[in-house]
Amino acid sequence: MYVHCCWCFGKISERKDFCLSTIMKNVWKLLFSKVPLLIFAISMSSSFFSHLIDYDNPEIYKLGGDQTRIENQAWIEEIKNQFPTFENSIDQLKKVRRWIKDTFVHENNHGATIGKFTVDQLYQSRAWHGCHDIAHIFAATVRSIGYPCVLVETTSITWSGAYVKDPSSAGVSQGHNYAEVFVNNKWILFDPMSPAYLDDYNSHNPVIPPIFDTYKGELFYKDEPDGFYVMAKGKDCLDYGIKSVNDLLLLQKKIAPSCFKPQP
Repeated sequence: MYVHCCWCFGKISERKDFCLSTIMKNVWKLLFSKVPLLIFAISMSSSFFSHLIDYDNPEIYKLGGDQTRIENQAWIEEIKNQFPTFENSIDQLKKVRRWIKDTFVHENNHGATIGKFTVDQLYQSRAWHGCHDIAHIFAATVRSIGYPCVLVETTSITWSGAYVKDPSSAGVSQGHNYAEVFVNNKWILFDPMSPAYLDDYNSHNPVIPPIFDTYKGELFYKDEPDGFYVMAKGKDCLDYGIKSVNDLLLLQKKIAPSCFKPQP
């Protein structure tokens, strides 16, 4: 296991005076400025931290990645007509989620489209096939309106525990795709699949706790009482290296021992 500190080493080939002391100074800086991230990084694969999120510069995340960049002018115009003003509110994010649910048809295919379609292709089909598709559509839409947005790849802590105990009986892997959105001068966690969101959110905490549905009086995901564990973040799946459902499953299996803590 190791950590990619791109900001430390990016210019190594351009500086003749680059030496070990410079590396150590930057690593020391990381130790004290990003302690929560570093603790998490020690137990994570390097793929996650090759894309460290710059939360202090949210404007970066108004632009989509290769998978979430809208180039279809008809869709751009439709978004402008539906959301003509930037309201900078959670209520507007809820309206976007509702509009997507009303505009796109859900066709479940058990993850077969993960990493396969761009948002323009999903718009053409007017269909979404799981949490990854709807999260990508959501991210592209809110960015078009003016919200910085980061996608969050998670795995089920409950499933991870079952997999660690006995891989043969763990069943189908479980996880979820969330969105971090910069709204009202802070980052919140938003679920494009449901009305769930965390307003009091710590983007450096790798554990996403269960979210309670006050309207129904139960958890939004009743089968996930332990919550979810963050595996990767970026502008879209391709940005953080997930090109297929198999890529996702391999990462989940690799991360499982790190996110599951057996009870004494």
